[in-house]
Amino acid sequence: MNLSKLLLLIFLVSSQTYLAQSQALNFINYPISTASFGMGNQSVALTSGKDALTFNPANLVYNKGLHLSFFRQPFQITGGHYPVSNYSGIFEYPDLGVFSFEYRNQDYGTWTITSPTDPTPLGYYDNIDRSFALGFGRIINDKLALGAALKYSKVEIGQGSADLFSLSLGINYNFELFCKQFNLGVSLMNLGPAVTFELDNTFYQNKSMEDSPPSNINIGLYSEPVSNNFYSLGIQLAFSKPFDRSSGEDAKSSFKTLFSDWDDFPNDAILNTGLGYIWKPLSFGNEIYFWQEFYVGNRSRGIKSGLQNFYTQSALMGIEYAGIRFTAGYAGYWHNVHYPNYLEWTFPYETVQFTLGLSEKYFWGESQTQNYDTKLDRIVISAGTGYSNKVGKFAEPEVFLSFDNGLSYYLDAAFYIAENTALVSSFIYHPYDVNLKINNKSYPFTKYETITVLSSLRHHPVDEFKAPFVQAGFGIYRWNPVIKSTPRYEYNAVFTAGIGAEVDIYGGLVIIPSIDWLLTFERATGSSPRMQGWNQFDFSLKVGYCFR
Repeated sequence: MNLSKLLLLIFLVSSQTYLAQSQALNFINYPISTASFGMGNQSVALTSGKDALTFNPANLVYNKGLHLSFFRQPFQITGGHYPVSNYSGIFEYPDLGVFSFEYRNQDYGTWTITSPTDPTPLGYYDNIDRSFALGFGRIINDKLALGAALKYSKVEIGQGSADLFSLSLGINYNFELFCKQFNLGVSLMNLGPAVTFELDNTFYQNKSMEDSPPSNINIGLYSEPVSNNFYSLGIQLAFSKPFDRSSGEDAKSSFKTLFSDWDDFPNDAILNTGLGYIWKPLSFGNEIYFWQEFYVGNRSRGIKSGLQNFYTQSALMGIEYAGIRFTAGYAGYWHNVHYPNYLEWTFPYETVQFTLGLSEKYFWGESQTQNYDTKLDRIVISAGTGYSNKVGKFAEPEVFLSFDNGLSYYLDAAFYIAENTALVSSFIYHPYDVNLKINNKSYPFTKYETITVLSSLRHHPVDEFKAPFVQAGFGIYRWNPVIKSTPRYEYNAVFTAGIGAEVDIYGGLVIIPSIDWLLTFERATGSSPRMQGWNQFDFSLKVGYCFR
């Protein structure tokens, strides 16, 4: 790779990946939790602290006990693979506050540097961005929390290097409005001096150059219009504004641009919206708990151009035994709102997060989780098969393609939080053939295998006859073509609604016939940025057992 191509790649990666302004070290602004990723790449106002050092250090106060987390985002872009990995820990010390540390890196691999005129290697360079952060959050009173973080970041790209010490400050204020609780989050992230790149080669007339630090202000509002002991439905509306240099200006310290860089607002702002369907830890007895979380969101820049606008999604499942918690989650961009006219992203992101936690009872003799009143009425586990019928665009997405109908296979777990209401976790496997249409005839082309993971709410509306139920929810739909393709597979958001009946047979044995509508949100074919819905109706019969 010669020097000119190297500089071009550095520009593309740094300008396209996230904030896309003239800022250095943007990798420290990437979301590193499934919650913040799925909620439109923002968590400044969320009541979760697992991404507090990225968006709002005051949110650390929402963590209890000890949490250790690993997060990885692959960043498949420009035909390459530049993963971001993050390792973090959070620990609560009662009466003092919550402490956190974080280490992250983005690896660009090893490059061979050549000159524009001579292929002889000038050197081999390991290109990697690194950062290390320490944070602290403290509750001031029952409405107010404050937080701060210090971060050291270093970038090594080819023959250039730079580092930065930055300061982040956050505030979290809780208030009541219209009989609902609201959470207001405000943060100033990564405040620091201009970043100086030291260039170690003879091809530059200047031995250094400056860029703005990755500073920004985040403001958000979060509320849960539906919340009880078992689940909540949360909504966040937030925006972020970067502080960078204007066109033609020299790089400046963010302590200056904090007051001077407002001429291009709101065109340079990023709007983040998100919806979360969050289960509280459901008690199975014997100190065993289970929960899951699903998020969908949107990230949109003020200027609608390029690849800056995405729909996001994420899912997480967790289990706890005797105060030891483990969670596994996925997050990704599932729809690029605007046509990739100059730089192609490779989907899917396959972003993952794993978290290991210890309840505070191991340190201080008490546990917040065990205070939840989430004892279940009963659990119904069922499995079965059914017929999936695609209609409209899903049956024939393109002029020359058609998708066959076929059998689907189901596994459901219904956790009854009351006699007539259940939280339902569902897994659906559906393989089907793809046909090529030529001269009004269909020819076998390939096969798709799909897996759908759903989180739904079930309700039995008739007290006198408890079998019938209605059910609705949303989740993630994974496509996997059997033949090798680009991308190899992808993920989409899906909404579901249906009706059915849970019929008791004998001794806890049940049968569950149901009819379900699945709406998969998919981008329009071709180069159009529009989004369309693919409709499918499932007719299924499951057999299960009721545990009381």
